Amino acid sequence: IYTGKVEINTEDCLNILEASHFFDISVLEKKWADFVSRLLEPNNCCLIAIFANSKNFDFLLEKCLAFIFSKARKVTKATSFKNLPSELMLKICQSSDLRIHEIDLYLAVTEWCNYQKEKISEEVIRNI
Repeated sequence: IYTGKVEINTEDCLNILEASHFFDISVLEKKWADFVSRLLEPNNCCLIAIFANSKNFDFLLEKCLAFIFSKARKVTKATSFKNLPSELMLKICQSSDLRIHEIDLYLAVTEWCNYQKEKISEEVIRNI
């Protein structure tokens, strides 16, 4: 019997978020996205942003980006920062909400470019 109640926990939160999106249960999707967004830390926010972007979870992606903008200095030092796709890196670099010194951003993006050199085009590099 479905009761309309769900226990939220960290073990299966992304799976349930994905299922709620698949079955178009928007109330549950938003509740889970809120829960996942409260778990954001500098070392996991890029991975969650990549997941949200790949699944078109716009609400969760916006939460991740807001976190990245506000904690950019710490986030750029996380290993997962280098795994961000070009699309997200452009959003981050072009944001006026980004809280980081230009030299720190330059160094982080340079490291990202070196790591992603096989995957990124010259156009992406020009736009960053």
